[in-house]
Amino acid sequence: MKTKMIFLALTLVALFSVNSAFSQNPHFLKPPVFTDNGTTLTATGSIVGLGANITITVILTTTGTATTECTNPGGNVAPGQTKTGAITVSGDFTSDKNGRVNYTLTTNAPAPGPCPNGQWTGRVTGVTFVNSSVTFE
Repeated sequence: MKTKMIFLALTLVALFSVNSAFSQNPHFLKPPVFTDNGTTLTATGSIVGLGANITITVILTTTGTATTECTNPGGNVAPGQTKTGAITVSGDFTSDKNGRVNYTLTTNAPAPGPCPNGQWTGRVTGVTFVNSSVTFE
């Protein structure tokens, strides 16, 4: 009888442990919201179903094309060359007691594209963002 009680207790512990592990189903509450700030991109949103006090890494990935203008020593402005590249930014977030993470990630402003020579000053006037996504791990 004692052996049966121990077996039953261990079985119940195992069942409840497996059930709580399967009850965690991390997912986006809604699709991320992307905001174009001119030279940076911000992604905001919520991830739910994590369990309490779980730390995750949220990753914003996008492709940006920076438009540059160049100013010569005389103050004349000329268009510079555009520069395209992949941009990735990430951050660690810890879920609240309800298993929810609210995140906000913002890319850094890119460096200006090349100007005709080293005497000119380049300035990014805008960035076009495409293929933006948010993932988590």
